[in-house]
Amino acid sequence: LIFIIPAAGAVVAFILWLIFGNDDPAVDDLQYYPPEGMNSLDLAFAYKGRVDGKDVVSLLLHLANQGYIKIVETSSRLSSAGSFKIVKMKEYDGKDENEEKFMNGLFKSSTRRRSRSAEEIIKNLKDGEVFTRDDLEKALSAEDTDGIEETTASRLRYSFYRTINKITNAVNKKENRKKYFTNTSFASVLVILCMIVSVIAIIAVPSIVSSEVESMFLLIMLMAFYAPFFAVGFSKGMPLAFRIIWLGFTTIHFSAMIFGGLQVGELFETDPFYAYGLTIGIACIVIQALFLKFMPKRTAHGLEVYGKIKGFKKFLETAEKDRLERLMAEKPSYAYDILPYAYVLGVSTKWMKKFEGLTVAPPDWYDGYTTGFTMSHFNNFVSHTMSSSASAMTS
Repeated sequence: LIFIIPAAGAVVAFILWLIFGNDDPAVDDLQYYPPEGMNSLDLAFAYKGRVDGKDVVSLLLHLANQGYIKIVETSSRLSSAGSFKIVKMKEYDGKDENEEKFMNGLFKSSTRRRSRSAEEIIKNLKDGEVFTRDDLEKALSAEDTDGIEETTASRLRYSFYRTINKITNAVNKKENRKKYFTNTSFASVLVILCMIVSVIAIIAVPSIVSSEVESMFLLIMLMAFYAPFFAVGFSKGMPLAFRIIWLGFTTIHFSAMIFGGLQVGELFETDPFYAYGLTIGIACIVIQALFLKFMPKRTAHGLEVYGKIKGFKKFLETAEKDRLERLMAEKPSYAYDILPYAYVLGVSTKWMKKFEGLTVAPPDWYDGYTTGFTMSHFNNFVSHTMSSSASAMTS
C-alpha cells in the first residue's frame, strides 16, 4: 500500500489531466508584433497563466515607450546601485488601471527638482555650457512651476513592493483566468485529494504495520500542526522564491520529526521494502503535483492568443537582419517598442543583441551618461536597470 496508493493516485491524476488539462496544439505562425491591445503585463498573463513581480516591472519600459517616463543614466559604473534615475515626463492619462497604479506608485516617494530658469541658462551659456532643447523650452515656459518629479531604485526599495503586490493580485484574480483558461476546480480538487491520501499512505501504513498506536496518534497531531505551514507555502499570493524556501524548510523539519522523533522511522532503516516504497511513493506524489500544475486547459480564445504569443516569441529568437531592417524602416522605434514584451518572455538580451550590428538611434526615453550611443552599452544598461529595478521594486 505504501506505493500502490500513490501510484494509483498518479494514474488518476494523469487521466484527469488528459480530460481537463491537455491543450490542443497551438498554431504558432511567426508574428512580428504582440497580440493587439496587450501591454507586456497582459501578454505575460496570457502566456503563463499568472504574473509575478518581474512581469510587473516590465511596465517600466512600456511606460517609457509611451512617453510617460524617462530613464536617465547617472553613472558610468553600471554596477553602482545608483546608476540611473526615473523621471516623470507627464501625468498618466491612459485607461489601463494597472499602468496607472504602477505610475502612481513609482512616484509616490519621489523628489522634485526645479528645472533651470531662463536667467540661469542665459548666464551659463556665456560660460560655454551646452543645454538641450528640452531645457530651453521648459525654462521659457510657465508650466514648470512645480518642478520635475524623479525617483531612484533606492527610494523604491522596501515600499514599492506594495504596488507590485496590488497589481499581481489584480491580474491573477480568478475572473481574469476565465478569459484564457477553463474551470478545472473539480479536477484539481480530486488531484489534491489523491495527493493527501498518498501522503497519508506513505506515513500511516508503517505505523499500522508496526502497531504503534502512540505513533499513529502523534502522527495525526503532527500533520494537523504542519498543515497551515504547508498551506502558506502553496499560497499563490506569495513570491516564488519565498515559497520554495518556506516549503523546503517546512518539509525538512516535518520529515525530521516523522523519521527522527517517531519510532516509525525505524522501519525504513531496518526493512528495505519500506525504503523502496517510500521512494516510489514520493515520486508518484511529485508526478501528481506536476499534473496539478498543468491542469488548467486553455479556452479556444486562450489557445489562439497563446499561439500568437508563441509565434511572436519564435520571431524574437530567430529574426534575421534584413527583416529587422525593414521593420525599423517602417517604425524606427520598433526595437524599443518590442523590448518590454521580450523582457517578460525571457529573451530581451537575445533580442537587443540582434541590433548591435545595425544603425539604430537611441530611444527618446533614454538619457545616456556619456556622449555617443552604442547598442552594446545600451543593452548592458537596460539589463542592469531592469535587474536593479526588479530587485528594488519587489523587496
